[in-house]
Amino acid sequence: MNKMQIKIKKENLKLLLIPVLTLLVILFASVFLIIRYTAANASLLAATVTRQLTTTNTKATTISITPKYFVNLPVPFTPEAPDGAMVKPWNNSCEEASLVMMDQYYSGNRSSTISKAIAKKSILAYIDIENKIFGYNANTNAAEMTKLANTYSKYFTAKTVTNPTLKQLKTELAAGRPIIALVYGFELHNQNIDFLTGGSYYHTFVIKGYDDKTNEFIVNDDGDIYHGLDLRYSYDTIMGALRDYSHKLAKTVYPATVLFTSPKKP
Repeated sequence: MNKMQIKIKKENLKLLLIPVLTLLVILFASVFLIIRYTAANASLLAATVTRQLTTTNTKATTISITPKYFVNLPVPFTPEAPDGAMVKPWNNSCEEASLVMMDQYYSGNRSSTISKAIAKKSILAYIDIENKIFGYNANTNAAEMTKLANTYSKYFTAKTVTNPTLKQLKTELAAGRPIIALVYGFELHNQNIDFLTGGSYYHTFVIKGYDDKTNEFIVNDDGDIYHGLDLRYSYDTIMGALRDYSHKLAKTVYPATVLFTSPKKP
């Protein structure tokens, strides 16, 4: 092979190598860009997932560690003696007044108080029913009040619950369901309620809320004609005073008893 042939062959080889090298450069550049793009998107995806997980975990934590520390349901108030005179039949109408407050709440009334005219008419209506079906209207106990609510109220039903826990009471209130408390009134130590000395001290009122910061229930105490609206009693006072009335013994006796309430279905 002469020098001219060798030179031509080298030139042909160079011409062949140029497109091959160009193709390799393009190939390596494409691979580099693909890897870089994938890595960038992977980082972005990881960051997005991290943010979502963080947000989700934060929300879950917030829900689990933030219970309701304060509840005060808008239950309209009436004293058992709407005119302020503790004479018959008003001096024995705390049970009827408690039922009337529940009726007003579950009927949708969100006023702070019930008008005297409506309160008197409604309390007397329950007294009339009691006289007809029980033969008396004083010291209506848990079973009798439950019957009155379930049979004669248009707006709510009641369930007798014995030995309730503090957690159970707070759960009902947090769910928007006020409670009728049946108590041995002497243990309330409320000087505004004039119980008959030596009597049964039987009393009822509505528990409408609680405050964990002060460890107090918020109630509408129909027996306190001066400060019964949004009155507060400590958790210990209420839990220690809960009772029921025994017609057989003519006394307020254990077990601790309340009425859980709920709206009446149409």
